[in-house]
Amino acid sequence: MEGCIKNTPVRLVVNSCKSGDVTENENLMISPNPTSSDFVISLQTEKSSDNIVEVVNALGKIVYTQNITTEGNDLNETIHLEECAAGIYFVRVTSGNKQYTSRLIIQ
Repeated sequence: MEGCIKNTPVRLVVNSCKSGDVTENENLMISPNPTSSDFVISLQTEKSSDNIVEVVNALGKIVYTQNITTEGNDLNETIHLEECAAGIYFVRVTSGNKQYTSRLIIQ
């Protein structure tokens, strides 16, 4: 069959692989949400630590990253995202071996 393409359905199964503990929306607060660009993240960590803040777009691409060191167990930081298009994003904070994720809407 020259010039013909046979289409065969394929079933795709994706298993999520995670390292450390993942906590969604439990301790991570984002305000304002929705926002036009700037927002504040607030998180109570277990102790003073190095934290990695990432903003991920709907395609899984990291569009923002910042390392923040906390002296106590309170993380409060203003994030500036002037370059991001309107859409749904995910804010991910890694603190020690724990990871916190929350949805962010940019208008």
